[in-house]
Amino acid sequence: MPLINLSFSVEKPKELVSLPGDIRQLAARAAGNEVLALVRENFTARGGESYWRQAAEATRLEMQEDGAVVAVRHLGVRLHLLGGVVKPGKGESSKSGQKTRLLAIPQGGFKEAPLGYPAPLAFIPIKRKPHLKGILLPGEKRQAKRRRKGKPAGREIIVPSEGAKVAYFLVNQTRHKPDSTVLPSQQRLAEAGRTGIRELMEAIEFTSPNNS
Repeated sequence: MPLINLSFSVEKPKELVSLPGDIRQLAARAAGNEVLALVRENFTARGGESYWRQAAEATRLEMQEDGAVVAVRHLGVRLHLLGGVVKPGKGESSKSGQKTRLLAIPQGGFKEAPLGYPAPLAFIPIKRKPHLKGILLPGEKRQAKRRRKGKPAGREIIVPSEGAKVAYFLVNQTRHKPDSTVLPSQQRLAEAGRTGIRELMEAIEFTSPNNS
């Protein structure tokens, strides 16, 4: 599954240099929790029905030896952030179970895969287009009156309903532009990390060698 690791480091105050390792680990966790909260807030603020809320829920803090990583484990977030080209063949068709041959792009506000569409779908091929290979329209089942390509008359077919609008475009690739606003700016991430450390140090009472 695509994974974004937000490895962050903050300039530690001089007072932290002489702290025991367990306190430094606490500081890393405190900084990481602030960054985690900021990233989750940024995702949910993007709106939408559920995708970005799910991305926020899939974002976790992972502790390392002397630091922390905020990991975003949600399909597609990397694509939104960095951009790129998506082609079929990596996933499985919801209908056949085989590798996908085309990508179905929903229209009209419906978000699910074609198999979940509430009506039968009629396929109309599209020719002489660079990437658009067909469309799916809401249809109705009928019996074919003629043989076609070796298939007998009387077979069940799906034809577009009268006045039907396109439910899906079927394409052989999609191209996505990068969007840096998927994540907070580096400045905001760094500020969040420093805030976590500062608040931790204000909450912990300790004796500095310089104060003894």
